[in-house]
Amino acid sequence: MNRVLLFAGITMLIIAQDLNGQWIQSGLASKKVTTFLVNGANFFAGTSDSLFLSTNTGASWSRASAGVSPQNIHCLAIKGANLLAGADTLPGIGISGIFLSTNSGASWSVTSLPRKSVNALLADGLNVFAGTFGALAFKTYVSTDDGATWNVTGGQPASVSSVTALIRSDTNLIAGSESGSFISTQGASWSLGNANTYVTSFAGIGSNVFMGSIAFFSGSGVYRSTNHGSTWTELNSGLTDTSVYALAASSTNLFAGTASGVFLSSNNGASWTAVNTGLTTPINALTVNGTMLFAGTDGGVWRRPLTQMITSVQGNTLQLPTQISLEQNYPNPFNRTTQIDYELPQRSFVTLKIYDVLGKEIATLVNSSREPGPYTTNWNAQNYPSGVYFYRLTAGSYTMTKKLVLMK
Repeated sequence: MNRVLLFAGITMLIIAQDLNGQWIQSGLASKKVTTFLVNGANFFAGTSDSLFLSTNTGASWSRASAGVSPQNIHCLAIKGANLLAGADTLPGIGISGIFLSTNSGASWSVTSLPRKSVNALLADGLNVFAGTFGALAFKTYVSTDDGATWNVTGGQPASVSSVTALIRSDTNLIAGSESGSFISTQGASWSLGNANTYVTSFAGIGSNVFMGSIAFFSGSGVYRSTNHGSTWTELNSGLTDTSVYALAASSTNLFAGTASGVFLSSNNGASWTAVNTGLTTPINALTVNGTMLFAGTDGGVWRRPLTQMITSVQGNTLQLPTQISLEQNYPNPFNRTTQIDYELPQRSFVTLKIYDVLGKEIATLVNSSREPGPYTTNWNAQNYPSGVYFYRLTAGSYTMTKKLVLMK
């Protein structure tokens, strides 16, 4: 009986912490968590010594690697049925390069990419791009077979040693480095976008691209590009810590992970508010999974409900949505998983469904009552063939349908 009461007490304490707006520990407390990947019900966390998997939205974790496996993981990506991990060598142990798993990390093989430290991976349409580190060897590699084999793309800026982050914006491939950002189409040649910033991360909201950076030569903080990486504007108002290591977007909200915690902007980076209650540790990685924002730190995984942070900040700076909206899915076209964002001005019963080109309903993503605010939903289409599909949002008397393209 005492054990039951103790368990109930612990459970109520955790619930109370969530309701009071606190960040709470969500596992892997003894690990340095460096990167995340959400793929349907699978939630991966890369650490300095292994890969971990949660199938219950971070409530518990299990080691997802055996035998020859990645260590000191910097980045993760899904392409087709393959899980890819970019890693470098730990002192005295491990192998650099890109590792491939066809069974969600249960076992791994080393790909043909040269044994370089891999800092960035981008699954982009039919291709996967990889960015590496090496003395004066800024290089991107491309794979056309879901990461099994790799070829160098060719071009490289002078006197730049590493690719630290990758993102696609319209027709531009954008690469971050320790000497700024560069743009290309397919990596064959590069032009300078922003000099003298040590780029750590990218995120996209609509047609805006955001770049996180740390002080190295001069600039640091968050930058925004409205022209697909050609030019950038610094946006640090209210960002009291400009050492930005990670970015994550949820609908129209942007989160920045810094050396001293997490900040939120709900106006495209124009101003920032700290959302650090209970969390003041350096942030290595951020991701949105369901209704939670997760932070990877030197002391494991932490989580906090999105609505606590967004409602708090918007209550001071912005009002809740005044009308229902359904955003275009991102990315589009997509491979396997895509994100769908929508906003509600009032409590509504919401359905979000996927249809094929013949109008047949094939998936239900949402079928419940929702409070006012912004929402993000992911569709994992791994079991569906390439082609054109439609997604339809119904909330009260409102209905909107948009097209998406699955390209495997």
